[in-house]
Amino acid sequence: MAGFLNNYDFIVIGAGSAGCVLANR
Repeated sequence: MAGFLNNYDFIVIGAGSAGCVLANR
C-alpha cells in the first residue's frame, strides 16, 4: 500500500511538472 501511494505521488509530481512547463510555454 505504501509503495502504491509513493508511486502515485511520484506520478502526480511528474504530471504537475509537465503541466507547469506546458503552461509556461
